Amino acid sequence: MHNVYQAPDAEVVSEQSREDDFFYVVSAKKFWLLLMITCGFYNVYWFYRHWALYKKRTAENMWPVMRGLFAIFFTHHLYAQFGSRSRMAGSAEAKSLTGAATFVVVLSIISNILGRMTVKGIGSPFTDFIELALVPIIGVFLWKGQKVANLVCGDPTGSTNSRLTGANWVWVFLGVIFWLLILIGFADMFGFLSIEEY
Repeated sequence: MHNVYQAPDAEVVSEQSREDDFFYVVSAKKFWLLLMITCGFYNVYWFYRHWALYKKRTAENMWPVMRGLFAIFFTHHLYAQFGSRSRMAGSAEAKSLTGAATFVVVLSIISNILGRMTVKGIGSPFTDFIELALVPIIGVFLWKGQKVANLVCGDPTGSTNSRLTGANWVWVFLGVIFWLLILIGFADMFGFLSIEEY
């Protein structure tokens, strides 16, 4: 007999309990915050997490860390897996992600070239500005893949991974410091602030 005084059962899902997903799930707010605050360094973790979960589910022989560090060589493969799993799930979003993957690769290569130019003082500060401007543009095409990954995992909004963890807050703190250093550098470069005075 059903107990009318019993509290209704609620499904409690945490980020840890979603380790059986094929892909990494994340909400839009968390994705964009971590991407922008880390000036795009979040990309490495993003690729790593997708490949780590995919390896766990498929037992495919791979090194997720290397696929995160050298993402441009594996982006098309990852996006193909997003699309393939989406089609298997009968999702309406099961369209080709080849174009989005190509944009991620091409823009990432351009960003890397600009970064090397900046280190050597070539074209600065314009190369600095362009490199920073590419972060959200690359993010748009990463998010296209992420939306499909979230759908495949049955969490379209990424609500199960929408809160910042302790590690996330550390990256936010480091990101804020990094952005402050960038702003101080630009201010010094354009004469708004003279570091030599201090």
